[in-house]
Amino acid sequence: MALIDMQLPTALLQTVDGLMSCIAMTMLIAASSKLVVTIVPGVLVILYFLQRFYLRTSRQMRLLDIEFKSPLYSHFLETLSGLQSIRAFKWEANWGKRGRELLDRSQRPFYLLYCIQRWLELSLDTMVAVCAIIVITLATQIKDRSPAVGGALGVALVNLLMLSGALSYLIRAWTEMETSISAVMRIRDFEASTPSERDTLEEFVQIPTEWPQDGLIEFNSFDASYELPSMPAEQNHGPQLVLKDINISIPARSRMGICGRTGSGKSSLLLALFRMIETTSGSIMIDGIDISTIPRSTLRERILCVPQSPEMFPGTIRENLDPFNKHSDENITSVLQRVGLWPVIEARGGLEADASTPLSAGEQQVFALAYALLRRAGLGGDGGILVLDEFSASVDIETERSIMKIAETEFSSWTVVSVAHRLETIKDYDLVLVMDSGRVVEMGRPDGLTTVRF
Repeated sequence: MALIDMQLPTALLQTVDGLMSCIAMTMLIAASSKLVVTIVPGVLVILYFLQRFYLRTSRQMRLLDIEFKSPLYSHFLETLSGLQSIRAFKWEANWGKRGRELLDRSQRPFYLLYCIQRWLELSLDTMVAVCAIIVITLATQIKDRSPAVGGALGVALVNLLMLSGALSYLIRAWTEMETSISAVMRIRDFEASTPSERDTLEEFVQIPTEWPQDGLIEFNSFDASYELPSMPAEQNHGPQLVLKDINISIPARSRMGICGRTGSGKSSLLLALFRMIETTSGSIMIDGIDISTIPRSTLRERILCVPQSPEMFPGTIRENLDPFNKHSDENITSVLQRVGLWPVIEARGGLEADASTPLSAGEQQVFALAYALLRRAGLGGDGGILVLDEFSASVDIETERSIMKIAETEFSSWTVVSVAHRLETIKDYDLVLVMDSGRVVEMGRPDGLTTVRF
């Protein structure tokens, strides 16, 4: 993207400028000494082979330069993010040695590119010198007593001396433009070869305005995979399933907790509700409607989610809470007061404060809950589905209790699906789902489970 945004426009302008300069100089030389026109075809042939060789070699060197610098930039970022660990384990010497090795390696293509450019200038200077010798020879050997011959010869020689630099400038600018255009081609190939989410017209169905009003969720023999249908599967093997034969029913307006080991499929089950992983077989029904027949944008708009790691986007606090400007400042302030975050926001400058001012992990979690409360007000209706993805993983016990109390009060008539970071969080839930290796191990009331003890 840096090549396209920064280098391509500049290289295009430089190419046009160099081309116009070379054409103007060539016309002046030809007009000053008509006999020079006889050597123009030979010069054009030589320039063609020079630019062909230089263009191919320089393009490969520039691509190698980009490829070799990538590990160096990654090393810089790793050093900045892990500086404390490097100092704690006294890895400074080894880390610095690795950085110098990557720096030396990254300079090899640049050095070779510099050598190629010097070769190009030498070749062009030699060609221009030969042309100058031919012009002088023709001027001295052919007798012409016209008084303007001397001046014309001077104009031709001066432009010949300048032509070498102009040709070198043109070829380098042309090569840089070619390299930048190749970046456009790589982005185009990436866009064409990378699968993307696309809703087909057959998926569009009419759903009620207040859907999902009840929040009844049913998984029917549901299998899912992270592999897209357009991705090649391994030979003689189908896609690797992350959810296998899920058959569960979450009653309307109930609270269900999901627990299990790391990698058991808890978060994948939540992603399936938002159609963020591919369905291999089976279906998910919400209030009697198959979610595969609902556009993804509509589905993700109707189901509220409090993520594990909320993101703060560039802009103001107000823009992060209400990006579509649907709520008044009074409503936003009221929500922040309800979740207990308004004193912190007010101390930072209010709703117009810059969101880049860092909030603690717990404050970000409460901020995400405030965003969900605003979304709920915008949806309307008395019911719906709230998804909590380990929302208490980054907060202390006191903040967790406060968040749970707010969620229970504000979403009392909603279906709540929560992935538990601590079992105490879901001990008062109506149902608990235990998962392992993408399968349902057990489901029931917290006090009736055999695989998990509260």
